Amino acid sequence: MTHPLRTLDDTALARSWSVLPPSGPQEPLWRVMVDIGLLDTGGQTRTAQDYPLHLVGAYDVSRRSALQRGAGEAVERFALVPRHGRGPHPVRALAGELGREALQFAAPGAVLGHPDARTVPLDWYRGTRLADDAPFLIPAPLVDWNGADGTDDDLSRSGPGPDRDGGVIAATDARSLFDPSPSGAASGAGTQSATRSALLEIIERDAVTVAWAAQLALAAVDIDRATAGEASSGDVRSLRTLVDAARAAALEPVFARIPTCMPSVECVVCVIVDRSGGGQSGAVGAKASGDGIRNLLGALQEALQIHGLLRRFTEHLTPPKVRPAVVRHDVDRAWTWTTPDAVDALERWTRHFTPEPWTAPHASPTRDELVAALVADGADPVVVQLTDRLPPSLRALGWAAVKVICQGYQGLRMDERHEFGWAHDRIRSAARRTGRPATVAARDIPYGLAHPLI
Repeated sequence: MTHPLRTLDDTALARSWSVLPPSGPQEPLWRVMVDIGLLDTGGQTRTAQDYPLHLVGAYDVSRRSALQRGAGEAVERFALVPRHGRGPHPVRALAGELGREALQFAAPGAVLGHPDARTVPLDWYRGTRLADDAPFLIPAPLVDWNGADGTDDDLSRSGPGPDRDGGVIAATDARSLFDPSPSGAASGAGTQSATRSALLEIIERDAVTVAWAAQLALAAVDIDRATAGEASSGDVRSLRTLVDAARAAALEPVFARIPTCMPSVECVVCVIVDRSGGGQSGAVGAKASGDGIRNLLGALQEALQIHGLLRRFTEHLTPPKVRPAVVRHDVDRAWTWTTPDAVDALERWTRHFTPEPWTAPHASPTRDELVAALVADGADPVVVQLTDRLPPSLRALGWAAVKVICQGYQGLRMDERHEFGWAHDRIRSAARRTGRPATVAARDIPYGLAHPLI
């Protein structure tokens, strides 16, 4: 069993961790924060001011759930950092030397890498195409992630850096030809569970990013009606409690639904705009699964987590003297969503949400059903096993970790300077595919403001 306390107490994973109880209306959730050493990866020793997003973890309505989810998040992020002597072991080659097994990251519609990356040697990891279990080779920059530092204009220029065992991992200059992100990584009790979670995250990030880029007029969810018609389960009670807590803090969560590739799987977004006090922020949470109530709860929890993060940014950190014209990394994105223009844009989007009747679905699609739905929607997911990067003690607890990369879907954009990362055809067809109209002119798609997923 993936025991959360034994996981977090493992010094091979966490340098330190803490659990914080709810503290007043502004912090209604249990918070688990874990230091897995991200300040010492990426080629330099950084400070928390350099990279204030270096802690990982989770927020939840109960201590037990926060610990379980926080442990999983720590394992997942730990597995994204390459470790000497631990798999997957890369093959170094030009894309053209590998034949059909190489992921065609720059093919039309793939939107995974710059075409110039085909002309330089890359490290490649062995993976598997989920549609048919065929072997595939995936560029390492699409898999590895050690966080951005928020200080360099070009965060891709990272040199060698120590890992947890004192070894040295050399970063490749080709990283700048990709847009590395933690999206699509997942951990769980076994590979099947982790892969299923990763696929749901791929679906969620595509749905939200496309909906934002096309400024879709989504179907709003009346949260009071949605919970009134449900049996009083633990999730329903937690959802009602959190909504009440948000309102007590003068925050009004706004919920909406986004159709996905699978009728039984919807993505829910939750928007929280805060103009109180001396600052302002716009926070967005999201969750996709077959359980509508859990989607509402998960999206609200994430929105409250991001709201708390942005509040700490404005209260305790020094903003950049000159804000970059384009978001380059997650720290830039966080600062962007504390600006009046961004908050105004988020409110404009929510004004187009249209209330519609809704009955929350209760489904549990399998991994294979998710893969089939993605393939039918034009996607081609591949998976890389990262469990060997975990310390033996964590593997003995049953933990597994994977990274799923999905050709043909809109990935999570980290660096908005990369034009190759836009799934233009998918965004332009969003209104037709989802049945939700775009609220901006076709010439303004993709929407010019960076997405709010932090």
